[in-house]
Amino acid sequence: AAIEALANFLDQPGGHDVVFCFPDRKHLYADRYVLQRASPHFRHLFAVRNRESGIVPGVGVGIGPGLGEGKSALADDSDVEATPTKENGELPSRRCSALLTLPFQRTTSPLMDDNVFVMNINETSFNTFRAFLYYLYTGFISFSPLTSSFQFPDQPNPNVLVGEYMRKYPNRPVPVSPKSIYQVARKYEVPSLEVSSLSRINTATFNPLVATAELFSAFTRVHDSIKQTQLQVVIDNWNEVVKTEDWAIAKEKGKAQP
Repeated sequence: AAIEALANFLDQPGGHDVVFCFPDRKHLYADRYVLQRASPHFRHLFAVRNRESGIVPGVGVGIGPGLGEGKSALADDSDVEATPTKENGELPSRRCSALLTLPFQRTTSPLMDDNVFVMNINETSFNTFRAFLYYLYTGFISFSPLTSSFQFPDQPNPNVLVGEYMRKYPNRPVPVSPKSIYQVARKYEVPSLEVSSLSRINTATFNPLVATAELFSAFTRVHDSIKQTQLQVVIDNWNEVVKTEDWAIAKEKGKAQP
């Protein structure tokens, strides 16, 4: 598969001309021509920064590690990160703050080709953004189940499922939350990925108890079409839902929201 043939391709500088910096010294690498072709957001961003950003000569970009040894595969990717944040609220990560005065700038590096674009990513987890980039290159992505789907006693621990997947497919990106990917796809204007992630969210919430748990979440609150879908599932299964502890919890969560 193309995704396995490209294993670790975006984890090393190589001949790439874009570097994404994450907290804790993590980096991912990509190519402008791929990003521009796949995303109008990137196309506009590169055009603007080409006009506005100066070249910083001779600045090196360090190579950071990926997911640490022994670290949970889901440790930096969960439904929690799907809480909306300000679109332009990115702050420089510790590793890149010395290179940048803006979240996105152009630089040269002895480790990579000239005119490498450097961008800080602080609103999206490393695993989520890595899966997103590999999707742009291959059209492949693997979603993890929604956290709320693991509230039932007969469901395995999510880390167990992801661990089994990674043992079976060690050269693929870690499965990621469809809620997180949905937000990334919307931000970077990738309709095909937006549709795929939305489909996975809606499929999961066909379960009325999952829909109940998701209905008053911060994510659902700001995505009206998703909220309406989940609300309809709850209404259609009202006689079952109203008797559950999940509904009582969901009501309290709803009351606590501003």
